[in-house]
Amino acid sequence: MATRIPHLLEPYLCLPPESSLTLLTGVLGASTNWLVLRYLYSLLANTPHTNLHSHGPSSSSDPTGSGTEPVRVVFLSFLRDYAFWKDNAARLGIDLDSASAKARFVYVDGLTNLFSGGDGGAAAAAAASSSLSAPLGRISGSGSARLTLNEPTAAALRDVLELAVGQRPQPTTSRPAAGGGDGGGDAVAGPAQVKTVLVVDQMDLLVAASGDASLQSGLADALLDIREKVYSTIITLSADEPLIQAQNTPLEKRHASLVLSTAHTADLVISVRLLDTGSARDVSGVLRVTAGGSGGGDAGEPEPDERELLYHIGGDGAARVFERGQ
Repeated sequence: MATRIPHLLEPYLCLPPESSLTLLTGVLGASTNWLVLRYLYSLLANTPHTNLHSHGPSSSSDPTGSGTEPVRVVFLSFLRDYAFWKDNAARLGIDLDSASAKARFVYVDGLTNLFSGGDGGAAAAAAASSSLSAPLGRISGSGSARLTLNEPTAAALRDVLELAVGQRPQPTTSRPAAGGGDGGGDAVAGPAQVKTVLVVDQMDLLVAASGDASLQSGLADALLDIREKVYSTIITLSADEPLIQAQNTPLEKRHASLVLSTAHTADLVISVRLLDTGSARDVSGVLRVTAGGSGGGDAGEPEPDERELLYHIGGDGAARVFERGQ
C-alpha cells in the first residue's frame, strides 16, 4: 500500500499548534485536494500527532499507537461535494460516514444551496438545526453529520460554523490495539478534551460569487470569531498569478486582498504549483513550505523550515514527495 502521508510532509500534516492558521494555496492544474485529504487522514485516523516543527522520526504510520489526541474536524467545502471527499478519503482508509457517526467529522456544504435563500434556505437551516440538536454521535440515517450554507453572506457563514463547532460529542472510549503493550485500560475522552480543527476549502468562491464588495471584511470578522472557538484552522485558496498580480478588476482586487491578508495572518503557508519548466511524466508539481506573516504563532512556536519539494500524484491517488535531484 502506498504511503498515505509522504515522509517529508509528516512534520507539516500533523495536528497544527493551538490557535494557529495554516494556509494551503494551489493553482489551476495543481490542486490542494491531495493535501487536504492527507490532513483529514492525519487528524481522523487516530495517528499520533508529532510536533509541527519536528523533523525527527515520526510514528504516524502506526494509526493505533499510543500518544493519540482526540481530534474532531469541521470541514466546510465550497467547490466539491461530500461524495468527492468521501470517495477519495476512502482510498486512504478513512470512512467519513463512520467518523461522522462517532462525532469526529462534521461536513458543511458551501455550494449546493448557496443561493437558495428565502424560505428554502430557512427550512434547510431549521432542519439541520433540528437534526443536530442531539449529540452528533446519535444522528441516524446515513450516519453523516452535515450542514448547508444557504446564503453567500458573512452572517450566514458565522451561523452555520457556530452550529457545527458548537456541537459537543459524547464522551468516547478508545481501546488500545491488541498487543499494544501499554497495559492500560480504556482511555475515555470527554468533550473538553477533544480538539476541534476547522478546515475551509476554497473560501475564495464565496468572495467571487457574492459580488458584495463589503463581504470580505465581514468574512474576516466571522472567521476570527470562529477561530477563537476551535483549536486550529486550515484554509485553502487559489493563488493563480492572474488573480494575484493583475488586479485590474474588482474581482481580482478582492481575491488578491483575501489571499494576501490570509497569508499575512497565517502561521504556515504550503503552496503547490506547476513546474516552471513545463510538464514532466514523473513530477506533478512543486510544493513550497514557508512561514506565514505571523511567524511561529501566538504560542511562540519556532518558525518552520522553508523548503521546496517536488511531488507526484499517481493515478490511484497515491502521493510521492521528494527532494530535487532524487
